[in-house]
Amino acid sequence: MKHALREVRSLRERGYSVVEIAKKIGMERTYITGIAHLIEHEEVALIASVEAGHLPISVAVEIAHGKDREISEALSEAYESGQLRGNKLAAARRLIAKRIEKRQRSGKAVDAQRKVTGNMLVQVYRQRVREQKGLIAKAELTKERLLLITSAMRQLVRDDNFVTLLRAEGMADMPKQLMARLE
Repeated sequence: MKHALREVRSLRERGYSVVEIAKKIGMERTYITGIAHLIEHEEVALIASVEAGHLPISVAVEIAHGKDREISEALSEAYESGQLRGNKLAAARRLIAKRIEKRQRSGKAVDAQRKVTGNMLVQVYRQRVREQKGLIAKAELTKERLLLITSAMRQLVRDDNFVTLLRAEGMADMPKQLMARLE
């Protein structure tokens, strides 16, 4: 890995394109693009982590796409400690990016009063997962209730006495969506 980073850096300095470097080194273009991204954006800490074998290049590139160096360092720390891996890391990065963007849009883009750490990122990610699970549980409960109501309405519509009562009360029509569910 150290060799590849050194070679990509050297070839980029001599003006070679990513495609040309990929051909020369015999590696995938996307992999070389990732290395070039780290080098061009001077991601010194991430490059050091990759060279030391603490961080795969793909994860380093994912972290580097963050806008804030402190966030990048915290994501790197969380990955290296084993707290965030794979899809969880990508999800945490997206979540943080959205929060930063939202803060900037609302005009509250002031620097955080406390340092962002890997543990804080993990806590934010876990909180988001809990919120999502809560929403899923509410949706499942709503679905179950809808099925129960639909089943009860089917039985009531089959009862001639109930239908006669509805007509007597002037409620013979039913919304199309409800009728479609009952059929």
